[in-house]
Amino acid sequence: MEVTLTPAGGGKAITGPGFHFPGGFGRNDVPVGTYKATARYAPPGEQPVGMTVRVRNKGAYADSATFAFAELVPNVYQAELEMKLP
Repeated sequence: MEVTLTPAGGGKAITGPGFHFPGGFGRNDVPVGTYKATARYAPPGEQPVGMTVRVRNKGAYADSATFAFAELVPNVYQAELEMKLP
């Protein structure tokens, strides 16, 4: 899966794969802020397919979802998104 995070206030998008960890999929290199997320299923050698996205357990799946990081514990932030093939 390839995820693109575009800063809500403008700026350079962050695109790439994440890594699997217990309980999900993540990235460590994203500055805290508000982003628009898009995703696509892009296995090597296959045509990429757009995925739908939503903030975890909130609203309907759509082509993108806007989210903000929240502090999980002091100095550790997270955002939870769900992605699925249409």
